[in-house]
Amino acid sequence: MRFILALACLASCMASAALPATNDTHPFGVRDLVAFDRLAEHRVSPDGRQIVFTVSSLDLEANKRRSDLWVVATDGAGLRPLLRSDDSESKGTWSQDGRTIYYLSNRGGSSQVWKISLDGGDARSVTSLPLDAGREEAWSTNFDLFVAPVDGSAAPRNLTAANKAWDAYPAFSPDGKTLAYAAMKRPGYEADRFRIVRRA
Repeated sequence: MRFILALACLASCMASAALPATNDTHPFGVRDLVAFDRLAEHRVSPDGRQIVFTVSSLDLEANKRRSDLWVVATDGAGLRPLLRSDDSESKGTWSQDGRTIYYLSNRGGSSQVWKISLDGGDARSVTSLPLDAGREEAWSTNFDLFVAPVDGSAAPRNLTAANKAWDAYPAFSPDGKTLAYAAMKRPGYEADRFRIVRRA
């Protein structure tokens, strides 16, 4: 609950900061809407004390949105950018010891996995795949889950090839020994209900 309140406060503060400074009042319009910074992809640290999240902001001169990683304590204190650059960073994920953030970045021209210490320093590349990491496949009701080492030392392995329906929303247990995910049973029916599956 604390991290939800913290993000709600941050969203309010960032939204206010994104609006042009003026003494004139005016009806809320489309330009105000696109000027808001957008918060997404929040992940709580393993010790439950910090949150990493993505802030998407509008660059009017470049006519595009860019995303950066920010960190804040679950009580709302210590808000700071973890990464701010001309590249786009997103989908920050904590290492098991809570000292490193893994994330996706388009630095170098393609989307790859990078990592950076929570204490700062230079970001380091983790993958150099021939395709964009995190890229969505062509739309299909047969979504599979794959697993691969973060260092790219082995090819991705399909964990759900036997199920021709939808498998999604994977989450590892804190000790990394169990994978939980949602799965449908009926191929071709994206409206089928999800069931929770546990895999050791």
